[in-house]
Amino acid sequence: MATMNSVMSVLKVGRRVRNDDLKLRPGRNLIRGQSGRAYDFEAHPFETPGDLADVSAVYIYARDFTSAEAHARGHDAGAEDFSFIYAGEAADVAQRHRETLAQGALSGFDVNVALLVCVDNPAIRAEIVEDIVALHRPVLNDLLRSQHGRLRG
Repeated sequence: MATMNSVMSVLKVGRRVRNDDLKLRPGRNLIRGQSGRAYDFEAHPFETPGDLADVSAVYIYARDFTSAEAHARGHDAGAEDFSFIYAGEAADVAQRHRETLAQGALSGFDVNVALLVCVDNPAIRAEIVEDIVALHRPVLNDLLRSQHGRLRG
């Protein structure tokens, strides 16, 4: 059973990442998982996770198609505004971002946005990733799963 602190970490997600040095794309990005829960992700340029040392988060690498249009109309963006490439979680997003770039796994996918939601609790991060992957089946997650069997995130 989830503790009150872990529940609150989910409710207070996202805005802790933002500071004056990081460019944040406007508007909310509500991404639902298979469970029906909605997660409020911050949208950052693809390079931003490299600047977030010691930030624990769930992240989605994606191509942003129309979120700016939804935000301009005063609407929240959703999964239909993005093409999800990879969803994962990390206790240190900057380190994971560097490892991903070094592996070259994202080359050729035209990733231009990193969606982030801050969550300190590793069990909750893993649950969110599984929830999102189960419904949206990001391309790279599916490729890795087919090569290595069932993989989380």
